[in-house]
Amino acid sequence: MHKDVVRSFVRVLAQCRARFRPSLIAAIVAALALVSLPSAAFAQELLQNRSFESPVAPANGNNFYATMPNWTTTFGGTAQPLPVNIIKAFASYGGGPLTTPTGGGAQYFDVNSRAGAVLQTVTLATAGLVDYSVYYSTRDGATSVPGMTINIRNSANAVVSTVTGAFTAADTLYSWKLIGTSNVPLAAGSYTIEIIVPDLANIDLASFVYKSPLQLTKSSVVVSDPVNNTTNPKFIPGAIVEYTLTVTNPTTSTYSVVGNTIFVVDKTPAGLEFGLATITPGTGPASFATTNALTTYTFTSLASTTDGLDFAYDATGTIWTNSPSAGAITNGYDPLITFIRLKVGGSMPAGASFNFRIRYRLK
Repeated sequence: MHKDVVRSFVRVLAQCRARFRPSLIAAIVAALALVSLPSAAFAQELLQNRSFESPVAPANGNNFYATMPNWTTTFGGTAQPLPVNIIKAFASYGGGPLTTPTGGGAQYFDVNSRAGAVLQTVTLATAGLVDYSVYYSTRDGATSVPGMTINIRNSANAVVSTVTGAFTAADTLYSWKLIGTSNVPLAAGSYTIEIIVPDLANIDLASFVYKSPLQLTKSSVVVSDPVNNTTNPKFIPGAIVEYTLTVTNPTTSTYSVVGNTIFVVDKTPAGLEFGLATITPGTGPASFATTNALTTYTFTSLASTTDGLDFAYDATGTIWTNSPSAGAITNGYDPLITFIRLKVGGSMPAGASFNFRIRYRLK
């Protein structure tokens, strides 16, 4: 039995179309390497002083400072010598929330008497996915406050991700409202979270969580050849090779997937042609298995452009509106397919995995 574990091309799109693109496979006989899970497969909060507990406010209500540990404060308008307002929550406070959000400690923050922003810079040692958020509330009786915004800026100060929100009259006065997003793909490097604080708004419990990306392993085994059939088959012309593509969530977080947006894209190895026959168990040429019922895949037909299996015939794998010809279906193999795309939906709990089995024939 011939078995390899090789690097593959994976595109993983989560809620915000997260993308991961490891190296393409030139051929089954290329240099082989195991895609192992990193030693630090985890979710990690990177912000410091994220609930604004420092400086420690000496009095209930408003406490004004020039600076705040770990954060840079900016503001609009005229000079403000004490732009930091740390509010120590208490039961009879009349100017804002009486408590912090759950986990928010004893204090929250607003920019003193005007709109502004707070910024903190973090470093990602390796590429991965990021969840970021902050709790907003209002102050001084305001019931409608637009412009609540979080920007993620790269080292060139370009915004690479943003999320916005607002308080409206429908929201409970002085309640806390979480604004954020999840599964944003970021390369290794330095990033700044910029939290825009409109006038008449407070914030608390900012968060910037790094998560290791989904991991993929690809293995292959020769299942038959025209000389030996299934008895100790060899990798010779006409041999059938089965690949298993396994995707694992190595983190302690659940990846929510909207609209079948985990994409596994596999490039046809050189010298092989994709098999169109049904692989059992299953109903199509990609047999799907999962460790949990929350991760889903649907196959309708080889002609469908709305199910979970797509085909590309171009050199870069960018046009996905193709279907195998009648001749290829009759032959059982399509030599023109350059990439396949497998689309998975639902969610992936911590530690969950799924796999696809697909087959190629050596020309």
